[in-house]
Amino acid sequence: MTEKKHRYLFARYVQKPRDPKRTHTKGYLSNPANLRWDEIVGFSVGLKHRDEREAWVILDIDGQRVVKNRTSENTNWAQLMDYYLKNYKQQVLGFLKKTGGY
Repeated sequence: MTEKKHRYLFARYVQKPRDPKRTHTKGYLSNPANLRWDEIVGFSVGLKHRDEREAWVILDIDGQRVVKNRTSENTNWAQLMDYYLKNYKQQVLGFLKKTGGY
């Protein structure tokens, strides 16, 4: 009998210039005020090596555990899940519904 794969939520963060037209200006990208972070959230059944390598945050939804968290050492599964539910409620609930309920 094969073991059922767990469902995962993962997040990647990408830093981008606030004004891409000014990146040629000397020192523009070295000033943190000129940069912003984009959050890219995804879901999967099972965990791919690419996700483990590239994701900053990986949450095992079925196991209710943090697999990886590069954003903070002091954040537990419940706190992270609350954040993603608050900000991505439709996506999280849609994924859970498609993959076997919640």
